[in-house]
Amino acid sequence: MLAGDYNVMPTDLDVYKPERWVDDALFRPEVREAFARLTGHGWTDAIRALHPSEGTNTKSH
Repeated sequence: MLAGDYNVMPTDLDVYKPERWVDDALFRPEVREAFARLTGHGWTDAIRALHPSEGTNTKSH
């Protein structure tokens, strides 16, 4: 198990208002690609596995 906060927003579903994060390091294509390589090697993104198509970082109001 690899656990922790990987400081990446792998998809637009993982952040509230993705347009605000376009220039942020956590949203950069190379960071997202590195995370995709991890999941491509068989590791599971537990949040995405539990919530495959819903946003997980939405504003509650």
